[in-house]
Amino acid sequence: CYNLTGCKHCFLSANLQNVEYFFENKRLSPNEWVKRVKKYRKKYSLDELKEQFLKMKSELVVKNINDQNTEN
Repeated sequence: CYNLTGCKHCFLSANLQNVEYFFENKRLSPNEWVKRVKKYRKKYSLDELKEQFLKMKSELVVKNINDQNTEN
C-alpha cells in the first residue's frame, strides 16, 4: 500500500484516507476482503506482488506539494 492515512485492512491500494477493507482501491466487505487477500497470497509470489504494487504506484497521480500554514 502507498500513501494511506488512517487506513486499516488495505491491500494493493493507494491514495486513501480513513477507510477499511479496500482491495486494489475498491471497497469490499470484511469477509470478501479476507477471501481475496488469501487467494492473492496463494496465487502470486512475493516478487509478483511487488511487481504489481510497483506498476500500480507508477500509474498513480501524486500531489506535488502539501503546504500547510505557509505564507507566500
